[in-house]
Amino acid sequence: MASNNKFTFRLTHLAQQDVELIIKYITEDLANQPAAIHFKNKLETAIQEACHFPESGLPIHNNFLPNLPIRKKIIGNYIMYYYPDTSANIIYIVRIIYAKRNLTEILQALKL
Repeated sequence: MASNNKFTFRLTHLAQQDVELIIKYITEDLANQPAAIHFKNKLETAIQEACHFPESGLPIHNNFLPNLPIRKKIIGNYIMYYYPDTSANIIYIVRIIYAKRNLTEILQALKL
């Protein structure tokens, strides 16, 4: 595991949009406010876990960004992609996407 120091986190612009769209979809389209709150709580827990244990997420092999140690955490039907910047003690939340989307296409489109 990486450092004992707790990391901070930052959401990329796309990750912020992802969260807003997911919450909106669950709240408005599914009309399920409790599920939206549950998702938000699980997301916050996953982010805090990543901040305490940066290497706890499963590493993914990304040919499109080979120099970044991209990891993932499962949050119900969604996947949170992140990478720990150990030199700055920051967890960058890259995307939070529905698990059944075309993940290769999404990873290929990342511009970090």
